[in-house]
Amino acid sequence: MSAKKYVCNLAKIECQMCTNPNGTLMVTSNMIKLQGKLWATEKDKEKTNLMFQGTCKASPQQSVPCIAVMQTGQWQGLGDISVQGSKPLLESSTIMCNYGGAIIKIKDDLQKSQPSSLLPTAVDGITPDVPVSLNLITSSLENDDYNDVASADDDGPFVSEKGLNKENLINVTTSSGKFLFSLKSNETHKAQTITAKKLYNKKIQWFCPQADNYLKLIKANDQLPTFNELKHFTWKEIVKFSEIERWNFNYRSGGSGDWKLSAKGADGYILVEINGFPYWADAIGQIPFSIDVFTDYLEDGYTKEQAIKKTILTGQKYGDGKIFGGKSDFSNEYDNHIILRSCLWAKKRYSVSVTSEMMKFSTRKIYTLKKNSFDENQLGEKLTKEQVKKYFNNEN
Repeated sequence: MSAKKYVCNLAKIECQMCTNPNGTLMVTSNMIKLQGKLWATEKDKEKTNLMFQGTCKASPQQSVPCIAVMQTGQWQGLGDISVQGSKPLLESSTIMCNYGGAIIKIKDDLQKSQPSSLLPTAVDGITPDVPVSLNLITSSLENDDYNDVASADDDGPFVSEKGLNKENLINVTTSSGKFLFSLKSNETHKAQTITAKKLYNKKIQWFCPQADNYLKLIKANDQLPTFNELKHFTWKEIVKFSEIERWNFNYRSGGSGDWKLSAKGADGYILVEINGFPYWADAIGQIPFSIDVFTDYLEDGYTKEQAIKKTILTGQKYGDGKIFGGKSDFSNEYDNHIILRSCLWAKKRYSVSVTSEMMKFSTRKIYTLKKNSFDENQLGEKLTKEQVKKYFNNEN
């Protein structure tokens, strides 16, 4: 018994058939706490519990989000005690995904320490077949059980509706009232139910933690990848559209590079879903422009750092998408943050080789762009405070 470690809420899990193999275990089966965190049990085996942000390698073109195809079996290698009628997970517990044929494992159980002494417990909801240390367990039902789901720099995984204090949430729906996702309210934006369109008009966002009007994403409907009310993409599809060489004027509003209006892009939808995560379409629409302009600067002989800064300035200059008579945008809103995010991804995706060509009276340098095998899913990585400070010079 002394060698066993139990599994806590937000434990780290791993599936090698996911393009992003590192996931998070979200406990929804009970409200019993282990060292201040909810105690994971055999009932935590659904899509809403096993949270992976990548796509399944066993799906067609490896393009379908894991959350859309996951088919789990039963947890194996459980503990001996009973937590509200269910066996707890151990650090050695595993569960099979029947779709991908992979075993999902616990990478980090998050139990801080093992008990030094084992005493009988009278904690409500725990029925030990073997003794359990009292100092490991609490059973209070505070409303902040999910407050540690995400930090300011990381939205973290989605959680199910169970256990959440709904009075503190902004619930976002379609115009017909279908639930999409929930955001954490604050003093400026009070708890309410609101349509996605009205939320968009308020310029609220949940995907750029360092940008203005950010609210933490608390949960999303696990059926979001199947909804017809928004368009669905993978990061690979976004990159495919972005790597088409276009003239810069094609990124004007309504041009062939305007992803948010293109039939191969958002096609006029204001909300899109990428690998199970929702975004405003105009935010993702900054990516094709940013990648193309960044690579153009590389081919013009600029260094990667210079290309990043010049791409940001170009995006800010034509902030509203108009070539003539438009308004520049030097704000701290999400558009500029997505431009930087795209450039930082492109910095690792592309490199340049330099050759020389002899002219009649001089030598000309030729810069040839090379594409590396940097993962498309890394476009989903959010900016850090340090990155924002470095490239926006504390002015935004």
